[in-house]
Amino acid sequence: NLDTSIKEEELFSFLKKKYKSIESCKIIYDSYNNISKGFGFADFSDIKEYNLILQNKEKIFFKENELIIK
Repeated sequence: NLDTSIKEEELFSFLKKKYKSIESCKIIYDSYNNISKGFGFADFSDIKEYNLILQNKEKIFFKENELIIK
């Protein structure tokens, strides 16, 4: 889960350093109270890099929270 204080820009910068083909990311917010739901989406321009991430099942931590890429 993502910490509710994490901003999209922070997450994008972190992922971009790790994965060159990240093009964007989007954190999903509750429409009622505008608080992060603890998950989001990322767009990759290189399907090969994305598939390698899925195959390797690498544990990725951002601000002490594990990110799960599926």
